[in-house]
Amino acid sequence: MKFDKEILKYLENKEFTNGLQVQVSKEEDSILSRLEILDEKLKNKKVIHMGCCDHIPLIEMKKKHNLWLHKRISDVADRCFGVDIDKEGIDYLQNKLGYADLVCADIRKDNIEEINNNKWDYIILGEILEHIDNPVEFLSSIKSKYAAHVEKMFVSVPNGFRYQNFVNSKYHLEIINSDHRFWFTPYTLAKIFTAAGFKVDEFFMCMEKPRELNFRKKLKKKNKRLLKYPMFRDTILMSANFN
Repeated sequence: MKFDKEILKYLENKEFTNGLQVQVSKEEDSILSRLEILDEKLKNKKVIHMGCCDHIPLIEMKKKHNLWLHKRISDVADRCFGVDIDKEGIDYLQNKLGYADLVCADIRKDNIEEINNNKWDYIILGEILEHIDNPVEFLSSIKSKYAAHVEKMFVSVPNGFRYQNFVNSKYHLEIINSDHRFWFTPYTLAKIFTAAGFKVDEFFMCMEKPRELNFRKKLKKKNKRLLKYPMFRDTILMSANFN
């Protein structure tokens, strides 16, 4: 989806209201995961995958089910250049898994020649922003450093409207990764992008995992809700332009 043009005035602080109504989803015919959407969007593109390592103990399990994001991107992109500050993780990807197009660096602070000497279609941030103390400052630093080299950014984050959150609330519970700082909605994520100087392009309400791993017969009733109300899905995937 794309935001209605009227919403842009509020994202850019040109208008204010305490009761803004924002359409964040519409009834759909299919249920896609962020991985399936990225497979299509990143096909034959030149991609920088920021935070490419993941947690080492989880990589083999994710590879077994084809859920490991770096492999998925590498399989479809023209080039996938991985960047991570985790030296142990980079060593594992290079020496154990055979991925050579990687660098151990802080993308905000280090001078990464491989990025600066090339043109890129996308930077990908998968499930990173919710761990960052100041996401506007974080995104602003990336924009100021790479606007001349990268066209767009894709960010995926947990959806504050996800169905399981409402189920948990019935039992007076919040169940959350203990390192997360935020729950995002499409509007609040777009607000952060805009404050950081990006131009929001489009967004998707999607599942974290492909449907064959999510939807069994016992979830038939839930499937109908997710088709009719995509806003209940696990993940928000949003793209934004650097310029």
